[in-house]
Amino acid sequence: MSSLNPVFLFFILLHIAYSKPECRQRLYEAKGPPQTGTNGFTLEIEEVGKEGQLVSGYIPGHLYVVHVKGRRTEYIVQTFRGFGVTAQFKNGKPAGRFELDKDRSRRPEARVAPNCRNAGVSHSNLRPKTAVSVIWRAPETGTDCVLFQASIIQSKSIWYGAEADLKKEFCIINDYQKNVPKDDLTAECCACDEADYDVEFVGIWSKDTHPKEFPSLEHLTHFTDVLGASHSKKYQMWRVGDIATDGLKEIAEWGNTYNGEAEMKANASEVRTIIKMKGLWYPEVTGRTSGRFHVNKYHHFASMAAMFGPSPDWFVGVSGINLCLPDCTWVDERAFDLLPYDAGTDNGATYMSPNNPAEPRLPIARITTKTDKKNPFYDEAAEEVSPMGRLTIKKKQTTNMFGCRTEEQYKQEAHNITNTSEDEEYKDRRECTMSNWESWSLCSATCGKGIRMRSRVFTFPIKAQMFHCHRQTTERQFCNAKINECGADSEAFNTKCSVETWSSWSECSVTCGSGIRTRERKLLDQSQEGTCKVELHARERCIGENGPDCSVKPNPLCQTTTWSEWSPCSASCDDGVRVRTRLFFYAEHEQECSNVNLMEKEKCNVYSCQRLLSTYSEEICQEEKEEGQCGGTFPRYWYNNQTNRCERFIYTGCKGNRNQFETEEECKLLCVPGYTHNAAILPGHQIFNAFDSHDNIDDGGPPVPCQISEWSAWAQCSVTCGKGKRTRTRAIQAVPRNGGNPCPPSEHMIQERHCDNRPCARSSCRVGRWSSWSPCSTQCGEGVQTRRRRVHRYNIIDLDDPSCLASELEQRNCRMPCQGY
Repeated sequence: MSSLNPVFLFFILLHIAYSKPECRQRLYEAKGPPQTGTNGFTLEIEEVGKEGQLVSGYIPGHLYVVHVKGRRTEYIVQTFRGFGVTAQFKNGKPAGRFELDKDRSRRPEARVAPNCRNAGVSHSNLRPKTAVSVIWRAPETGTDCVLFQASIIQSKSIWYGAEADLKKEFCIINDYQKNVPKDDLTAECCACDEADYDVEFVGIWSKDTHPKEFPSLEHLTHFTDVLGASHSKKYQMWRVGDIATDGLKEIAEWGNTYNGEAEMKANASEVRTIIKMKGLWYPEVTGRTSGRFHVNKYHHFASMAAMFGPSPDWFVGVSGINLCLPDCTWVDERAFDLLPYDAGTDNGATYMSPNNPAEPRLPIARITTKTDKKNPFYDEAAEEVSPMGRLTIKKKQTTNMFGCRTEEQYKQEAHNITNTSEDEEYKDRRECTMSNWESWSLCSATCGKGIRMRSRVFTFPIKAQMFHCHRQTTERQFCNAKINECGADSEAFNTKCSVETWSSWSECSVTCGSGIRTRERKLLDQSQEGTCKVELHARERCIGENGPDCSVKPNPLCQTTTWSEWSPCSASCDDGVRVRTRLFFYAEHEQECSNVNLMEKEKCNVYSCQRLLSTYSEEICQEEKEEGQCGGTFPRYWYNNQTNRCERFIYTGCKGNRNQFETEEECKLLCVPGYTHNAAILPGHQIFNAFDSHDNIDDGGPPVPCQISEWSAWAQCSVTCGKGKRTRTRAIQAVPRNGGNPCPPSEHMIQERHCDNRPCARSSCRVGRWSSWSPCSTQCGEGVQTRRRRVHRYNIIDLDDPSCLASELEQRNCRMPCQGY
């Protein structure tokens, strides 16, 4: 027999290594081969809302509850620790969709199955349990049977696979005939009544569902505000194969809905409701958002779109879906798995691609697993991209106020009342009225891509809370910084030197005592390996699993699960903390295992706050003074660009801008040219705690220590009379890099000493506070109100002192209603 060609063998092994694994029944924690039989464990299915009524077939699009249970007798209830359930067609493709509870406060029992991400769920913990239930939505299309298979972990070394009662074939019920709407803009509607629909968008896109090249700057991940419309066949928001409008371009590239709304309002007769739903921003990307819209015989289609990012021009949505059935009724419910689309307005191929406008624009296209090898969705082994989100539309109510009307009547009504879904919902509720939107904030990044935001407030905040007004108070958009692409030494994302996310830390090199653990990451473009100064390998000391003392024998009752994934970084810039946890296999022995660590923390750093702030200081300091529009009294300082001075003013508490500081020192540090100090602290509502003397940048180069200037000369005394203080400072000239000696803390960068001047002259006069206004002098018609204050005058009165000339009485006109008028 001749030996295999080495090149041929290499490609076979390469194909095996990169092939996408199919769903496996063996769970990660399962040890050894499965036991024979099921030991009384069962898998049962019932329709939602029909508790206790087991079903043997499904209706497309309907919801079902899948139960995994232990055996019950009069005396015992059988428990298990782990489980897994998959739902697939016979060809192995995912069938339907499991709908998981996203509310983390409830500590859900199920999660996306690591061994079958597209078609399965599994346990989220190894605590003992007697039964688990998960929601499954049947597929909307197709006539094939669905195969449910369950696996059970009963204990550490005993598990059961999909046999007998843990395996069920679930087919469409025999007498079912689906009445489906035709998603075609030429379809007519014969329904004379009208309908209101609730629509819910649920985010699915995450590091778990789409792990390939998931954005390393996870805090930038988001779905922007969802914009859509219920409309007629004569209006089209977007369609695959067409060129994107300016409105869709703005949505897909930046999440800006302004142009899209303008296009809809320009077609007011063809649009019944403008649908607008709050976006999902990190850390709530996998959350849910909802809205409402109205349809009638003429406006019976719906279209929606939302950007997901960071991305060049990618979005999810639906186009021209029909809600009117052929039997002249309205659909009860429709659900859609949302797949990614390319708007064709930017040529970028990765999540963090710099701006590269497509000239001319390309047709809108669905992103597939074969679209572009640079694309994060590219996968030769998969046929379809996993869904990014899910859209569910449910009928709330139908109305029949006018019966069937003419086309012109429907168009005239729409022209007169076209409004956003939110405004239409709250149009008659005065307690839910809101202020206008404030101006947009600065972009959060100094280079590459970031986020900007704006806000508004309730006009009557207490009433809004009492009456449960759920209106959007914050709006966010994707933005490009002044510098389009980050440099090679930037800790922000750099396209040429972009890297994969760090791998998980390896196991400690020892089981007890002190050892080493490592992690690594790779450049996305391997050809840049010699030119990019980016750390690709990291190592740190660790303590073995069994503790620092190797003479202590580990307690078998204290065995734990594997570590969870790391949490997101707690800070959006500079140093933060992230954590991961694990659980005991035998929770009942927790007290005697108190020496076992169940939580690990480590520092994390996204990018430097100092760089972010310094980039925008010029823009902040050129803004005009803005006192705001509320009734508060808050002393602040602002930088007057005309006089080059920091001046005091009164801020009223809302609708101000960024050019306001709590102290004069903070104002000078940021805005006065040539003014130096060691640290600046900005109010939390502006940007960040800007300067951090401990900032140690890691760019992969040699260690660079912190460099500090000599002490400055002693400043003048802080007062011209009485007791004051003099200060001198030194400044950081270069921040440490790559583990160089750190900078000293801020308190070591300033020195103070007392200074005494001549006693201050006593003021001639002191003005007291005004009293309250008196009642009006008349009970009917026009009168006068007065108020008083005291001016305290001392022995010698200085006529040049304005306080001595202050008035002690003030009057104003008042008017009282007269009875009978």
